[in-house]
Amino acid sequence: VTEYMSYLRTIALQATLRGEVDSDTRTQIVLYSGLVRSTVHANLEGLAYAFSSNPVLAAQVNPVLNCYTLATDNLLILLNQSFLQDKSGTPFSGDSVPLKIDPTEFYQSSSASISRAFELYNLVSPALDDLLSARIERYQVQRALSAAVALLAIGTTLYLFLGFYFSLNQSIHSLDEATQRMVSGDTKQSFTVATLCSM
Repeated sequence: VTEYMSYLRTIALQATLRGEVDSDTRTQIVLYSGLVRSTVHANLEGLAYAFSSNPVLAAQVNPVLNCYTLATDNLLILLNQSFLQDKSGTPFSGDSVPLKIDPTEFYQSSSASISRAFELYNLVSPALDDLLSARIERYQVQRALSAAVALLAIGTTLYLFLGFYFSLNQSIHSLDEATQRMVSGDTKQSFTVATLCSM
């Protein structure tokens, strides 16, 4: 927003110093005014989301946010009334139209709007960084917990598999020994299963 507001200030200030506004300048003012409006709207939507997550942040930021939106609206109204339409509200037409606004007054007014934007950013940036850090920490805890549960599941599966394998391996080894004895003709020893497996 501050970049667009600075462009607006520069374009309009040049026109006030010339004492007239031409159609190209009016087009640029309309373009950058629209960009300021849409950016402010997007900022307000983003802040509304942050405020819903953190009502304390809303209480801290709302006074500065109200000053910011009021200053931005005042700048856009000033541009509209001084550079785009006459006193009756009729849009300027033609190439050049004389201006009746003082360059110093316009510069101070537009600079105040830009200052309000910087005040908002200086207040909001650390608060949003804190919200982002808290969210990252929550995700890291969730990730670590998920990894621990996954490792526990893998460990349990591995334990059960190895237990079943060794248990089954003993039974197969006992059966193999008994079969080898029977093949060699030794039928005097009885076969006992070492495990409780149903095999």
